[in-house]
Amino acid sequence: MADTESPKKRLPRDAAGSFELEGGTGGITAMCSCREFLEVYKEDVTFRIRTPESIDPDRTNPNAGFVAAMTDTVGSASLAVARILLQGCEIFEAAALTRTVDKSAVIQALHSCKEAVVVCEKVAARVVDRVDAIVAEVKAGGLKRDSRGRALNPFPQSLTSTPTPPHS
Repeated sequence: MADTESPKKRLPRDAAGSFELEGGTGGITAMCSCREFLEVYKEDVTFRIRTPESIDPDRTNPNAGFVAAMTDTVGSASLAVARILLQGCEIFEAAALTRTVDKSAVIQALHSCKEAVVVCEKVAARVVDRVDAIVAEVKAGGLKRDSRGRALNPFPQSLTSTPTPPHS
């Protein structure tokens, strides 16, 4: 008896994907699969690739495609990326664990740590740049003191940025 049902039609979203990663230096140096996305690294940039299933899990869009986007100007040359995430994943993969471990959760935790350190590095770089600018300003113009010579007035700082009030 012949099968009377027609085979399921394959949707465009179920087809193989192909894309080129524009930007950054050189080719792909590393990849790390995180729960909902794949992070792909070049030396100086990070890309995040998402599948149609992670973007549209309810399958409401038959034409949903893969999405690849540059997400950071930090890549595998960054010590935070290389040491925390990439080496951490390699060590975790090679470890002979004596009990069951949620691999996905561990990789997600490593990824979160890497993200936090990268943010801290960027903030630190901005602070260093601003301190260097203030030091250069002081060296160029000297320190101005009040009439009694006991206080810096005005104190050398950026007047262009508004201080953030403390959280209550």
